[in-house]
Amino acid sequence: MTDQPMTNESRSGQPSPGQPGRRARPRWFREVRFLLVNAVIAVAVCLGVVAVINNGIVTAADLPGNTPAVTPGAATTPPTPVPNPADDYQRVVLRGVPASAQFLRVSFDDSYYTYLDGGVVRIFKVSTGTQVHQITAAHPITYSLLLDDADLLVYFSQHGTSIDTKTYNIATGKSLAYRPLTVPAGSTIVKVNYAVNTNLVYVITRSPQGTDTVSRIDIMNVVTARTLSVAVANFIPSATSLNLYYQSTRFQLFYNYAPAKVMAGKRVELIGRGAGDEFYLLSRSTPNQVDVVSRTKGKVVRTFSIPAGATSFYSDQSTIYAVYADRLVDLTAQPFTSVEFQTPGRFVAVVAKTLYFLPAA
Repeated sequence: MTDQPMTNESRSGQPSPGQPGRRARPRWFREVRFLLVNAVIAVAVCLGVVAVINNGIVTAADLPGNTPAVTPGAATTPPTPVPNPADDYQRVVLRGVPASAQFLRVSFDDSYYTYLDGGVVRIFKVSTGTQVHQITAAHPITYSLLLDDADLLVYFSQHGTSIDTKTYNIATGKSLAYRPLTVPAGSTIVKVNYAVNTNLVYVITRSPQGTDTVSRIDIMNVVTARTLSVAVANFIPSATSLNLYYQSTRFQLFYNYAPAKVMAGKRVELIGRGAGDEFYLLSRSTPNQVDVVSRTKGKVVRTFSIPAGATSFYSDQSTIYAVYADRLVDLTAQPFTSVEFQTPGRFVAVVAKTLYFLPAA
């Protein structure tokens, strides 16, 4: 076989004079089409992975020794709904929660509330106030997290240099174990968070010497650990990448394990993540000022002031609220919207159009 001579068409992408055939598309058109096709393929692959993950969490078979004890509790006083004709929010008071309870959370669908007490996770039905499940482990549970998008708990127990990590699906009663974390003896869990879109669990631990480590558990049950140079006060994973923002106890902001250039020289508190992977930062030098940093743009996209007197902040996957003594203010709304508590008690959660409280002391 002999080599064929290169025609004008093969060199330039255009037909030779007098040569039959349609006119080739311009180069820029082919490049754009190539990028669009690859983007569609990437999105399809990601959706498929997430679907497999979600299915695995819900339908995973019980592992030997990993099924928590499920003991329905005696009926307690049902939560007290407090009607308010002035708006469309319902107020619910959760009664019977002990003062020693930790990590009190209400599920995304208003079905359950959970807390950790005495090394046991207790799960209650919101509508009746009755305990429907409890989770125990071979060693006392030290931390629990009810996810923002599913009736799924992640909980941790520790013994020696090992931290056991497991999930519990409230709807199915099934448990799934992750690979244990290896930590220095005497380490404690500082904070746990979960990235919904990437299905990553992040755990910050602190050694007796004061060294913080972030451990990332991925969907393949692989643990990646990284030692940090600062003590962490708060952290929030990115919704669109494998990275995270964290704030040190000295109010310095870090991103991807390095000081965040966008806040260089500034002292801030990391208070929440809004839609579009925008992170909300409360200034420690300018009273009541909030800066919104876009992770994707790498810059401050909005700066505003909030009413004075906020006692804390509350956030879900896309909304950040400033909590005041008598009301909530939605900082992600433009302009701000607020809802009055109008009921005695301590605010603990907001889900859709329901506010949850503990009784006043």
